[in-house]
Amino acid sequence: MKKQTSLRLGLIGLGGIGQLTLRDCVELPYFEPLAGADPSPEMRRRAAEVLPEDALFSDYRQMLRAVPLDAVFIATPNVLHAPAAVSALQAGCHVLCEKPMAESLAAAKRIYRAAQETGRLFMVAQNQRFRRDAAWLKGQIADGLLGDIYALHTRWLRRRPLTEGRWFRNRRLSGGGPLIDLGVHVMDLALWLAGFPAPERVSANAGRYVMDTGDVEDWACAFIRLAGGKTLTCEVMEKGFVEREIIQVEIRGTKGGVMIDGGEGTTIFLTVDGAPADLRAHLDPDHRGARRRELNNFAEAILLGRPPLVPMEESLRLQALLEGVYRSARQGREIVVPSFEP
Repeated sequence: MKKQTSLRLGLIGLGGIGQLTLRDCVELPYFEPLAGADPSPEMRRRAAEVLPEDALFSDYRQMLRAVPLDAVFIATPNVLHAPAAVSALQAGCHVLCEKPMAESLAAAKRIYRAAQETGRLFMVAQNQRFRRDAAWLKGQIADGLLGDIYALHTRWLRRRPLTEGRWFRNRRLSGGGPLIDLGVHVMDLALWLAGFPAPERVSANAGRYVMDTGDVEDWACAFIRLAGGKTLTCEVMEKGFVEREIIQVEIRGTKGGVMIDGGEGTTIFLTVDGAPADLRAHLDPDHRGARRRELNNFAEAILLGRPPLVPMEESLRLQALLEGVYRSARQGREIVVPSFEP
């Protein structure tokens, strides 16, 4: 029997990320893009520059019935992640899904159970893990560069919103504001670099203070207690009064620390011969390449049996953490992070 060397791919959601992924997959040897689905005629028209018009559908369920596919990529509003993923898994497809895993923990658990029942791979597209600087740091931290990690600090703060007037500001479609849109990136990166300790308790605040649109928060801040006595903090803001957009992941350990700054690069803080030493790592994050490495990792997990860099269990933990932050903010007190057991 001839070994499969590529994946027949369908795309569910043909907006910005879907279009970018479609064009990437055309150039990657592991993928054979065959079809796409989006309710927007304009998005289908744009995709028709790459795919045949008769392979474009307004309803993803029709696509799953009509086209033999091995895998799908999902880039829809968050509320559609679970129904689209479950439908694709049950149709026999492997699934790569844009972050977050879903709009709620209950929906994420439905995906998890469907993947377990069908034996298909489900992976969340946490592309920050595939940055060149992040991959290098992961290895250095695993080799003991920072010693025992005890604190993680993350921030993503915007001066100007990128989501105003879009579905991101509608809780029914998104599940939340910048916490579930931006915080999911920086918290996942910090937790992954630290070995992904389980979240245990959370105290948080969130609200809409500056933006006039939507019914989700424009600012949130959380303090999370992690397994093993570690802590994680996260502050996110969609619009507010800061000098510039700030994207930071800071990790502190018993032997050193590191600051990953989206605007300034990566700095490692150590002690050398008894004196403080700051080392600048001149590493290009290579964001476009990160997305392609993410796609290749997904394909190699299916075709070559290699482990996915984003295990589903870690995505479920992160979804539980997000839900815990929102619950704590609503209740105004520290709470136990909801169970992430499926």
